Amino acid sequence: MTKLFTLLFVFFNLSSFGEDLTHEFYLLLKEDFKLTHKEVNTLNQSRVVLVPGILSETFIFRDFRSLFDFSLVTKDYFGEYKAHLKNTYNLDVIRASSSSKSIEEIKTNLAKIINTAHKDNKKVIFVTHSLGGLALLDLYIENPEFLNHVRANVFIQSPFYGSPVADTYLENPYFLKSFLKPILPLVNTSEEVISYLQTKSRKKVMQDNLEKIQNIMKTPSLFITSTANTTRSIFRPSLDLMEYGCIRAFEKCITKLLFKGPYSESDGMVPLKSGYIEGQPFVTLKDVDHGESVLNTFYDSISREFLSSVILKMLIILEEENESRSISNSHKSE
Repeated sequence: MTKLFTLLFVFFNLSSFGEDLTHEFYLLLKEDFKLTHKEVNTLNQSRVVLVPGILSETFIFRDFRSLFDFSLVTKDYFGEYKAHLKNTYNLDVIRASSSSKSIEEIKTNLAKIINTAHKDNKKVIFVTHSLGGLALLDLYIENPEFLNHVRANVFIQSPFYGSPVADTYLENPYFLKSFLKPILPLVNTSEEVISYLQTKSRKKVMQDNLEKIQNIMKTPSLFITSTANTTRSIFRPSLDLMEYGCIRAFEKCITKLLFKGPYSESDGMVPLKSGYIEGQPFVTLKDVDHGESVLNTFYDSISREFLSSVILKMLIILEEENESRSISNSHKSE
């Protein structure tokens, strides 16, 4: 009875408000629910595609494009999502090959996945993280026809308006770029991708393509942001950077000003308001940094298995809400 009440409450609130869905999201997460047989059947008409972000090569088992492999410690990037959705629900789920070196490579891979799914008579549900979400959005901007073969999109912690971490790498007064540049090829990363993530360049992309992006948002989409400023995190230096402009210790800055702002709560890589598009349904995860949403980290505070289930449940509810709204509008026009 409690679960039924929760689902009715969530559906009512999604239909009524349709933007900040954090409260509704956590209600579902607390219920520790499973997708119903009917929901699994409707999801199996589609292909769930997990799209990793930057540095994914370093966190995927035997991805030899990176010299380092941390997957034995962190588990595979999106690995727990994939295993849970396959083993628990037997869903058609794959992980796309991403790239920290080339945005064009990611977009090419995603285009192939869409075309293959179309040949298999399936629409795609994209669940993206970080850089993967930006590449997908840019693919739609350049090729809006792909949306005809896409059922829904989830964007987890994607810096649509840029990441100050990229700005700091390229512009900070300690010349961090000089020290880190030789390391980039070892993890299959390029300065081209870091420049792509700068706040100035991302804001321009969003502004120049405003109308196209509004059309893209007609496809059901859910945005997931997070903050980790008040919890333990391996991203503590970058969390402080975006909140105070410097790296701190014992509540004092131990560096000169590295970032001039605007200052914001963040997940350690993405400022809070950079992770969603105004007017679209979004969720803010609490005390979850940029890594633990998709990897096993030292300070886990959320179950990635249940996160994957709740995401798909919310997409189904959003689809139902969109369908109800379309029927209502058609009746009004008559």
